Amino acid sequence: MKLIGFVLILLGLGEFYLGEIVIGALLFFIGGLLARTLSFSLRSSGVLLLVSSTAVGFHDGFGAGVIFLMCLGAFLACFRSSRSRSDAAEWGIDLGSIDFGGGFDGGFGGDGGGGDGG
Repeated sequence: MKLIGFVLILLGLGEFYLGEIVIGALLFFIGGLLARTLSFSLRSSGVLLLVSSTAVGFHDGFGAGVIFLMCLGAFLACFRSSRSRSDAAEWGIDLGSIDFGGGFDGGFGGDGGGGDGG
């Protein structure tokens, strides 16, 4: 069933490319359900919103509304609840595992010195 799901995801992406946004979204979501990479959750709706709004922007132009929907979809795709913390192959990132502070040495991997080494 996973193979059929991934084939439907690819068909959905092809429909997005051809401009059939609604059909592409349906195929993408059904394929994601069969491949077990999407479910009925905020995270999956974010992935679907991000991909669909990108396809709309590709065909009709990236206006302010489309960019807002893309950002909203990206935010929702990163959402991770305590019930979704499993080892399954799901899309998105865990924002809790990212270290946002401390440890900045002010350089880009250099030694920070200005001497000639001797």
